[in-house]
Amino acid sequence: MSTEIEAYIAQSIPHESGHILVGRILGIPVSKLKHEVLDETTQIRTGNFATAGLAPMRDPLVLRTTPPDVIHAYKLYVGGGLAGNLVSGIAATEHGLAPDRYDLSFVTDATLEEVAESSRVVIAKRMDIFEELQAAFKDSYQKLIKNGQLPVGTYTLLTSKQLEEICPQNKAKFPAAFYEFE
Repeated sequence: MSTEIEAYIAQSIPHESGHILVGRILGIPVSKLKHEVLDETTQIRTGNFATAGLAPMRDPLVLRTTPPDVIHAYKLYVGGGLAGNLVSGIAATEHGLAPDRYDLSFVTDATLEEVAESSRVVIAKRMDIFEELQAAFKDSYQKLIKNGQLPVGTYTLLTSKQLEEICPQNKAKFPAAFYEFE
């Protein structure tokens, strides 16, 4: 595996673990962690890692009628990725942060860095879970790639059941206008 791919994986582990932890603790339904293989080559080529959870529809009316505490939880969930990188001391690439900046722009004028500081507090209170999520992510990914070549496709690294065992999902009432995103 190339150094570039190893660096991408290293920064993705705390990033996605941060999203998962913050989302599940604050009541944003998070259903799984996925990995997409983008193309077939003679070497393993990573694609996107994605935490699948709920997000508000990007409709101004929906956003205006969503309870403020739900919007606040969603903001911290989005900021949880960068917060995971900050807590772990592993810098995130702009490639990894750009989707979070985009998602955050629909619900606040605050920067990702500002929101991540609040998200970092949530992670710091549950470092045990954060570490366990990272270990499960790494273990699942290592099992996935152990045989070398992977066909193009999407692979589930951590299921809802696995996430529930590590970090139970807190419940929150979400408007019907929320949808699953990655």
